[in-house]
Amino acid sequence: MSSRAELTFITNAIKESTSMYNGNYSEHLRNYGVL
Repeated sequence: MSSRAELTFITNAIKESTSMYNGNYSEHLRNYGVL
């Protein structure tokens, strides 16, 4: 999986589950190394 595909997948997941993550998504992004 390319980094672009991963970024797209993560971004879509965040947009669809923003209320679910409720701010914790930034920690998930850090785990993926995006931030």
